[in-house]
Amino acid sequence: MFLLVVVMLTWGGPSNNLPSVESMEIIDTFSSHQNCKEEIEKFWVKVKQRQTVVPDNYNMGCIPLNKTPI
Repeated sequence: MFLLVVVMLTWGGPSNNLPSVESMEIIDTFSSHQNCKEEIEKFWVKVKQRQTVVPDNYNMGCIPLNKTPI
């Protein structure tokens, strides 16, 4: 199973080059990585068609969900 997530990042100041998570949301779940990637591609097509402005700190990706307890 794969989670489609959106993460909004905030970059640190001059002394800290590392990003921190401003917010994160699980958008959907998919049975395969391919299906998840296709959904991301559809999203960007819609963004382009609608000429939507997407913030620079907007990140979207597919994360495998490990259902096995540690």
